[in-house]
Amino acid sequence: MNDFGELTKELKFTNRLLAQILIKDKESNTERIGLLERSGLLPSEIADLLNMKLNNVTATLSNIRKAEAKKQKPKGG
Repeated sequence: MNDFGELTKELKFTNRLLAQILIKDKESNTERIGLLERSGLLPSEIADLLNMKLNNVTATLSNIRKAEAKKQKPKGG
């Protein structure tokens, strides 16, 4: 493997370790998924990291967005 390929492999490994540290105290997958997305990970990367199916991650992200939109909607409008 060339130097670039080896460096890429090491960076991916480091990113996975950092992501695991970031979510270690989160109780639910919903919290983990939301935090990882806010950290810039793609849904496919989140699914891989959490060993989940991609459609479960995207459904959870959709539910998170709906809940956030509902919170921001003005009352009585």
